[in-house]
Amino acid sequence: MYYDGNTPIVLKWANLSNGKAYMKMNGDKLQSPYSNYYSTVKNAWPNASSRVQVVQASFSASTVDFITPTSDAWSDLVGYWRIGEVSGYCRAQTTDGFIVDNMESAKVSNGKISYASIYVTPHLDVCDTETYRKKTMIHEIGHALGLGHANRGPYATNVASVMNQGKTSYYTPQAHDVNDLIPKY
Repeated sequence: MYYDGNTPIVLKWANLSNGKAYMKMNGDKLQSPYSNYYSTVKNAWPNASSRVQVVQASFSASTVDFITPTSDAWSDLVGYWRIGEVSGYCRAQTTDGFIVDNMESAKVSNGKISYASIYVTPHLDVCDTETYRKKTMIHEIGHALGLGHANRGPYATNVASVMNQGKTSYYTPQAHDVNDLIPKY
């Protein structure tokens, strides 16, 4: 997910079940139209890879929560100047209590993600199609799993990947994404 110029900083989902990343998801705080896609999105990674298991959970028991914040909360989260650029944001917490939202916090944490809040923009003009909304949500789950942007960083590639930053014509995890999970789980 992060690269300090010399070394990738390895992050991975800490909760495992039979060697699989085990996520308890909740979408109760999603607003329409995102809430319409939640069931599809929730199952995208398990459908693509046997290394991920997702179950539905209540908000109080979940380890991954999807949230559509208010416009003001979104501005506070991503910065006012980035409102038109960012469509999703994963705020991960590690088992040692660090909120991993920048390279420095990733470096000092133990890299084991135990909880993630996934925020999607309330500005629907930024996330303007069904495909892009689904892709954004699935992309952010990829960050919770510890994946970085496929088209950025030390091993940047232009292959098809739901983890590519920016708009794409697909919203399901691609072969590259599934292969990136292999060394983690």
